[in-house]
Amino acid sequence: HRARDSARCGSRGTGCRCVGYISKEDYREVIDQVVEFLSGDDRPIRRRLEAEMREAAAEERFEDAARYRNRLRAIERLSERQAVERPSSGSVDVIGIAVSPERAAVQVFPLREGRMVDRYSFHLENAAGAEVGEVLEGFCLEYYGAAPSIPPQILVPRAAGDIAPLEEFLSELRGAHVEVRAPERGEKRRLQELAQQNAQLALESESFVAETKRARRLESLEELREQLNLESLPIRIECFDISNIQGQEIVGSMVVFEDAVAKRSHYRKFTVRGLDGQDDFGAMREVITRRFSRLTADPSSDDWNESFRSEERRVG
Repeated sequence: HRARDSARCGSRGTGCRCVGYISKEDYREVIDQVVEFLSGDDRPIRRRLEAEMREAAAEERFEDAARYRNRLRAIERLSERQAVERPSSGSVDVIGIAVSPERAAVQVFPLREGRMVDRYSFHLENAAGAEVGEVLEGFCLEYYGAAPSIPPQILVPRAAGDIAPLEEFLSELRGAHVEVRAPERGEKRRLQELAQQNAQLALESESFVAETKRARRLESLEELREQLNLESLPIRIECFDISNIQGQEIVGSMVVFEDAVAKRSHYRKFTVRGLDGQDDFGAMREVITRRFSRLTADPSSDDWNESFRSEERRVG
């Protein structure tokens, strides 16, 4: 909207005023240029900067000319990072993979008509300690099996090993030949290495976050141990509650935390029978008695249930 000199922006207490430094038309033009640039068409903004640089130099406004020159170089550098060997290179997916003993990270750079249009990041918990080739195969089967389209070329890490079976599968899935290769040189190798670096950074970041969360859980458990004067950390915590409808339909519930994380698969409900009226204490006594009676159950018997196990474990 066109701002008037007297119009206020924001709250009255800020004292911020819109002073109409730019018209609605000029502002719209700037927005259109930004949209064009983000869409991959940097030619209009480059032409405009070149014209303004020449005009400033002709008028001996050398500081302005230098500023336009620096902006032009910045755009050129960004365009070089986005472009592959030539705009006619078509559609390519660049895949980077990093694996640790705990998890794996995958980065996918989709390039369309020579420009990177997006970046996708995946963390795989079920690929811990696997070989790069195994992670690549499993990921591609799932990722491209659900993808609306498959590009004719996919760049993969050089450590992927034998990629012929994967190439054959993806070609059959696409209905046309798909080239899966590990680039050895040139711009495509640089792009694949960039994807590798991003995957490694993502993996290290995820590992750092996981370790930070683990440290916070340990700190919380230690604080709880001190408050309750326990001899060891409360690795497994079970909480019980009783609910009823005016003394009828009495139900006890058990929720479980292990390593300070909710373990929903061990949640259980107990139907309480044989009580007359509102008796939460009696219901709680029955529920806890039934729960701890399971400790002596034989693992091979019908009374055994994984949610009632009680072996000691370390925090992990």
